[in-house]
Amino acid sequence: MFGLGLSVYTVTLPVLMAAILLAIAYDQRFAMALGACLSFFVIFQLRGEFSMLLVLLMGVTAAVFNLRDVRTRGKLILVAAAAAGAVFLTVWGTSLATDTPAKFALRGSLWAAAFSLLVGFLVWGILPLVEKIFGVATSITLLEWSDASKPLLKRTGHGGPGTYNHSLQLATICEAAADAIGARALLARVGA
Repeated sequence: MFGLGLSVYTVTLPVLMAAILLAIAYDQRFAMALGACLSFFVIFQLRGEFSMLLVLLMGVTAAVFNLRDVRTRGKLILVAAAAAGAVFLTVWGTSLATDTPAKFALRGSLWAAAFSLLVGFLVWGILPLVEKIFGVATSITLLEWSDASKPLLKRTGHGGPGTYNHSLQLATICEAAADAIGARALLARVGA
């Protein structure tokens, strides 16, 4: 693969993509654990150096811990940008620590950051497919379901305004209760 002229930092693409998708579909701790395991497996398979493992772990950590709640698709791009920044700094730091010339350190840093940023756009594009495959409703989907312009909610608002207002008040109470105990508040609101 690297003989084809691709950067060694190409491996950040699948590792970060897997970690981000797992964080969205499941939870942060699970995504962090599997992202770290995947980083180790990739490094062992490629017989990579410790500095490359450090780059992957920093990228996974930056991406996963910024993915607490994805309410907009733009947040995926911001998370990828944060991971790109962390990966850029890590590659730059490890390259300079090993006396790599600045030109090559910059080139490696830019490649790693570019692949990390590309992950955000790829995940953004395939997120609806991932939701279907895993059978999960992300916060983005929940917000779409709670849109007041949906036909059923419109009909309820016009045909039974008392029922509609009661549902809105119940949704607010459920959201506050779920938020107080650390549950998924948006899921509780949309369910109510």
